[in-house]
Amino acid sequence: EAWLGVLKTHRGVGPDALRLAGARQMAIAAPSVGKKIDTDAEARSALKAIVSAVPGACPTYFLVGNDVEAAKVPPELTADHAACVQKDLARREGPGATYGEGTFRALEGALSIWRETERALRLGKDFAAPDVKAVLEKKLAVIEEATRKIDPKRDPNATNLAALQFMGEAHADAGVRLWRPKDAGADGAADAATTTTTDASK
Repeated sequence: EAWLGVLKTHRGVGPDALRLAGARQMAIAAPSVGKKIDTDAEARSALKAIVSAVPGACPTYFLVGNDVEAAKVPPELTADHAACVQKDLARREGPGATYGEGTFRALEGALSIWRETERALRLGKDFAAPDVKAVLEKKLAVIEEATRKIDPKRDPNATNLAALQFMGEAHADAGVRLWRPKDAGADGAADAATTTTTDASK
């Protein structure tokens, strides 16, 4: 967040150097990011490209991108458990903190911070020196075009299943069962004896 803040609103030689370095590397990374991504190999390539360009990117993206053996990765840095992946997934354009698993969970988090960094550069160019702003605008044209082309393979059920689980748990806490067990019978009679209802007057 500190790096993003500098990109967005700070003035001076230091922030401009960071903007130029970030924009240059994002433009180089653009071909690996702005495309259809269907395989684990393509996802890892995109992760490595994003890590090379985004200041302070989650270390999990480096580990997954470089296909580090799972047994050598601490549990708190795995794609399924890393706090930084969860935070990136929850950003404005992310699919939500509970999305997916494994390589493509990490990819979605990395794509979210990629978009956030692009936005920071776009906002920050108005705080840059005139000659720096001119370079940033050229690089952003490349970066934004790549961002529009991002098309990762998606798990259509991941976010929906998480939402359904949350709804079920919330209703269960209120004494209302939304789901019928599989062995409840065709008419649900086996479940009827255990299902509770709520009284709005209570």
